[in-house]
Amino acid sequence: MNANTLGILNLMSHIVNEEHNTSDYAITKYLLQNLKILDQVSINDIVDHVHVSRSSVRRYALRLGYENFSDLKHSFSDIAFPSNIHLRDYYSFEEYKKILDEQLLQMRSDISALVSKEVIDSFCQQIRASEQVYVVCGNNTASTMDKFQQEMLYAHKLIEVVSSKFEEGMDFRTANEGDQFFIVVSVSGVFSESIQEQMSQLKGRKILLTANRSEAFIEQYDDILYLSAKDIKEDKLGLIGKYGVTYFFDLVSQSYIFQTYSQNEATK
Repeated sequence: MNANTLGILNLMSHIVNEEHNTSDYAITKYLLQNLKILDQVSINDIVDHVHVSRSSVRRYALRLGYENFSDLKHSFSDIAFPSNIHLRDYYSFEEYKKILDEQLLQMRSDISALVSKEVIDSFCQQIRASEQVYVVCGNNTASTMDKFQQEMLYAHKLIEVVSSKFEEGMDFRTANEGDQFFIVVSVSGVFSESIQEQMSQLKGRKILLTANRSEAFIEQYDDILYLSAKDIKEDKLGLIGKYGVTYFFDLVSQSYIFQTYSQNEATK
């Protein structure tokens, strides 16, 4: 699976929201309106309905991280939709609110049991000790990581977020001999599985943040931080990816900033 598939709707939504009056906007709008039959849409359909050139469609596919439009449309699947929405049962408002409230409390309790102050302090120390820190995630997680990146700048720590075009984004890091720390965020494990080849070529410490209990990931990373004592398959509402990751990185940024400014005060 192309790792970009996990965040393709994020990229397409950005184009629709921010890039009016462009060929990419017109192509995106047409594709989103025809998602249910995307596998049947051809380049000729786009050219005829949107009035763009074939080369515009090719450039569009490349922008989204695919070699061509055929790869794009055949890679798209229900997994691109956020929060496990394709796996859910559907409830009335009253039923869903009750279930959501209960499971949010359970999720926070699970994370608190696994993510102690010692775990967060150790995580912060590894960030502080590393010259170059990269958060590697699917584009569907990128908005959360962007906020984390900006919060860490307040403590004068630059972190890079790699969330699309992974082959290109990782190339220059592969050859880097510096002190590198890679934080891979993949709650379901699908994203980390899709970038195994790229990660195996990188030099530096690697940590995986996940809720997938598969042992297939163990050898790939120096450490694994679990966000739940249960397996991801039990998270039917996708709450760990939607709220748990934000909760974890909020603890990290707050702790890092507190430590930084406490140290500064102590040296005055």
